[in-house]
Amino acid sequence: MLTDLSVLLLVRKLEQFQNRLSRLRSQRQRVNRQLLSGLQRKHIGRLFVHVSQGQFIRTFFQNVNQERYNDILTQIDQLSKDAGYKGVNLLGGTDQSLTVVFNEDRSSSLTIQGVDGSAAGLGLTPETDWSTNAGIDAALTKIDSAISSLRSMSSEFGNNYSVVQTREEFTENLINV
Repeated sequence: MLTDLSVLLLVRKLEQFQNRLSRLRSQRQRVNRQLLSGLQRKHIGRLFVHVSQGQFIRTFFQNVNQERYNDILTQIDQLSKDAGYKGVNLLGGTDQSLTVVFNEDRSSSLTIQGVDGSAAGLGLTPETDWSTNAGIDAALTKIDSAISSLRSMSSEFGNNYSVVQTREEFTENLINV
């Protein structure tokens, strides 16, 4: 249950940042349109002012959002490290696993394999170049892929939880008969 919550928190953070990046792309396009309209003006002095302001705004938004993105990657790493319960962290890597035994002779069990829920495990790497729309689009593609991976992980953990819960209810009902 804790792992499902952790995965959902990661998905939300990535979706929020994906929205920020989409807004950044829109802002870049708006600044580029303003720059182009500035180029069509006949006054050279105004053109220089518009170009300077546009480049400053574009660089400012790039740097701020790039820093936010890299901060979110750090938060994802911290969240995946803190998602452990009773010594098992199913988001801590594929070397982690949890075995749930269903009966006293240990003949029936379910082993839940851990996943790498860190930023690197999700295919997210710190970004250094958002000077072009292609750089931003590449980051958005990575975020889409990471969200898809997290949803898949969440689904698998949810299925395993459902199996354990169903087995627990069956055992309780068998005892109460």
